[in-house]
Amino acid sequence: MNLKQLCFITRIPETITLAKDKIEEALQADTWQVWDEARKYHCFKVRHYEIDQRWLVVFSQPALQRAQRTVQRAVAKEREQISKAAFHLQAQRFESKSQAHQALEKLERKWQYHRLTKTTLSEYKHYHQKGRPSKNSPFELKIKIEFQVEEDRHGNDHRIQQKACFIVATNGAEDDLSPLEVLRGYQGQDHVEKGFGFLKSPLCFTSSLFVEKPSRLVGLMMVMTLALLVYSVAQRRLRKALEQAKETIPSQIKQPTRRPTMRWVFQCLEGINRVVIKTKGSLKIFINGLNDLRRKIFRLMGGAVARIYLSPSG
Repeated sequence: MNLKQLCFITRIPETITLAKDKIEEALQADTWQVWDEARKYHCFKVRHYEIDQRWLVVFSQPALQRAQRTVQRAVAKEREQISKAAFHLQAQRFESKSQAHQALEKLERKWQYHRLTKTTLSEYKHYHQKGRPSKNSPFELKIKIEFQVEEDRHGNDHRIQQKACFIVATNGAEDDLSPLEVLRGYQGQDHVEKGFGFLKSPLCFTSSLFVEKPSRLVGLMMVMTLALLVYSVAQRRLRKALEQAKETIPSQIKQPTRRPTMRWVFQCLEGINRVVIKTKGSLKIFINGLNDLRRKIFRLMGGAVARIYLSPSG
């Protein structure tokens, strides 16, 4: 199906030249609209891959803080690399000043977060004979170069601002999707991605299924989609029940939470066995492996789930 006929909401890679230009344009214009307390956006109409689109450049405060930490680590790492390179460069002796400058320029081209502030050239007498030189000892002049650098604070601040931005694109008409609806739609995709990430994890053994026929591929996709639907509904029901009851369950790090993932809940429920004992005149069913946490989860999931595991629902 032609992509033009589909209404999509997607993230645009910041490596695209047009994306870099639009982020720069949004930062220069500084006419942001408020999304929420931590984020703001600027809307552009563009034509990309022969499709008319709206690009929302989003500036995020949490992303800004992450960018600051990233740039700080990069600055420290580059500073250490410059110090090592400077030690070796300043120990070299060059035939001419131009050679010394070329060597420094080659080194400078690798810097992203620092800039050159001072360069000093000095002459060094290189004697042809070993030992203590006399007045008539032959020598030739060599060039020694020394330099100083400092952090490019203005450039680094601008890089941090750029890294704090990302672009969400849609081809939906503005009458159908307002900018805030587009952003909320993009934000909601995160739940779907996490769900499919769980289905593709080794715990589900999806990678062990190998099919070639298109009909079987479609069938597998249907099963995975239905599984994701059940997963999402169960997670939503449990979180809503925890919120309404004002209760919590332990997280992976043993901290109380009201927003557990079903993946973690499934791990908590591992080891439950249904035991059936048949005698001549009776049939007895036992659930082995229950504890207080598991009974609590079944109770919160509702009466039907609790009855399956012979657990009280009240």
